[in-house]
Amino acid sequence: MKLRIWHKIIILILIPLSFEIAATAYLAQILVTTDKTSERFQNSRKILSEYHTMQNYLTEAGFDVANMCIYQPDPSPPAFEEDKRRVEQAKAVLEKAADIHPTVREALDTAPALFEHAIELVDKAKKNYDDPTLTLRKKGSALKNDVFNLLMESEPLFKRVADVETSIETLESSELQKSRQLIVSAAIIAFLFSLLITFLAALIFYRSFGKRLQLIEGNAEKIAVGKALPPPLSGGDEIDELDRTLHRAAQFVENAHQKEFAVLNKSVDVLCSIDTRFKIVSIGESVERSWFYRVDDVLGRSILTLLPETDSVRIRKILSESTETEIEHDFESEFKCGDGELREFAWKVRWNPTKGNYFCVLRDISARRKIERAKQRLLAIASHDLRTPLMSVSANLSSLAAGRFGELREDLKIALTKSEQSLDQLMDLIQSLLDLERMESTQAHLELNCVSAMDAALQSISTIETQARDANVHIVPPGRDESILADERRIVQVLTNLLQNALTRSAPSQTITVTVGSSGDMVTVSIIDQAPSIPDEEREQIFDKYFQAHKNNLNRDRRSSLNLALAKVLTEAQKGAIGVSTDNGKGNRFFVQFPKFVLDEPEDKQ
Repeated sequence: MKLRIWHKIIILILIPLSFEIAATAYLAQILVTTDKTSERFQNSRKILSEYHTMQNYLTEAGFDVANMCIYQPDPSPPAFEEDKRRVEQAKAVLEKAADIHPTVREALDTAPALFEHAIELVDKAKKNYDDPTLTLRKKGSALKNDVFNLLMESEPLFKRVADVETSIETLESSELQKSRQLIVSAAIIAFLFSLLITFLAALIFYRSFGKRLQLIEGNAEKIAVGKALPPPLSGGDEIDELDRTLHRAAQFVENAHQKEFAVLNKSVDVLCSIDTRFKIVSIGESVERSWFYRVDDVLGRSILTLLPETDSVRIRKILSESTETEIEHDFESEFKCGDGELREFAWKVRWNPTKGNYFCVLRDISARRKIERAKQRLLAIASHDLRTPLMSVSANLSSLAAGRFGELREDLKIALTKSEQSLDQLMDLIQSLLDLERMESTQAHLELNCVSAMDAALQSISTIETQARDANVHIVPPGRDESILADERRIVQVLTNLLQNALTRSAPSQTITVTVGSSGDMVTVSIIDQAPSIPDEEREQIFDKYFQAHKNNLNRDRRSSLNLALAKVLTEAQKGAIGVSTDNGKGNRFFVQFPKFVLDEPEDKQ
């Protein structure tokens, strides 16, 4: 039969409880016996005390019989009736005496017969006394021998009673002492046996519960570290069910880990855990593809040994400081890979206080860094080797158009002017590309100060005012001002790019409106044009660097796409936001939002 835990607990409680009940019953029995013994001695002392009175009754009766011969005839005859009554009463008391000590009973064993003899003697004396045929002397002398024999028979009984009285106190003290010793011995044995029962119950509890609970605790720790579990317990109580449930959970976790590691092992990134001594405690198989080490080669090894000395000191400091917070830390370093090469890796590290280790994701960025370096070289070429000859060509075209090399026909001047404009557009495109790449590579320095939104808008309007006039597009400046926290030069560049984009979209005789507004802690500058609305699918990508507008939009060019992308990068670098909306096909609203400038209050006020 399979017992539940509560069954076993009840059994463990009932076993010592039953013993305690038995021990208590035994002690109660001893106490009752002791009480009865004490009562028996009390009864014995009482009957011995009463015996002296009975002995006096017997003696008086004997004296009355013996002295009958000296009585004179008078109205007061001997009290034979009273003597008989008292002797019979004494005999009855002796016969009814119960629950007395055996020694006393043995000593008084002959007393009833003696008192019976006394009764017979009194009856004879009374009969003789009433016999008129006998003289007074004969009446008494006939019973003298009987009286003498009665007194002689009572002498040994009296001595036995006296001896018993002398020894009864000793007997009582001895037997009560035995009873006390028996009670103390029984109490000590009960206490020791109770301790034994308690120890056995604790041992049974430990073997039945504690040992299995320790096993379950050990199984939980094995699950935590990924070790195999022993076979499940086969019992039927709740602890065994808990162990079987734990085994099912372990199997579920194992399956989940297998799926997880199947995904992680296929990952390009290296995922690993590092303890507080910077030793690698777990790592995915992707280490073989990224670091060119086997998993066994790096497990238990300090990750700092895989870094150059300069990076090792820096990363030790970063990892040590990251234990103070649970936020994710991003940084980069070089790695000494197994093939002897130094490769660059980007780190993402988070401290796990529960497990007491670092969870790290490392991505190989060597190829990206090569591309970035190549791009930097291209930018250097574009900024120097390409712009310098273009500027030279632009200067020569300007000289030709100005007639410094002789007068030209009018059609040649027009052609040269168009070529110069195309060359300016090309240089503007190169400049936008350089600005965009420079911002994305975080090489630009921003100085955030209090900037007037209206002044920035007016500077941007003045920058493209000539182009707007040539395109017959009217620009309306803002009617109010707000102070914003931004880099003045960069915000003017952002607004100029947005105005240039609106001008590119606008048709002759249309209007571009610039507005300034505020909402809460943000200031919004809007550029509203009257051009056809941008389609929804283009609006979501219009700020992408290499977005190409629909081919039917003839007013769009590559320079406008770069300007919008650059405006987005510059805005977000100043903790701002940029967007575009449309009003039911009646134009487009490009807007930028910047934090409102708030003057710090003095720390001490009067």
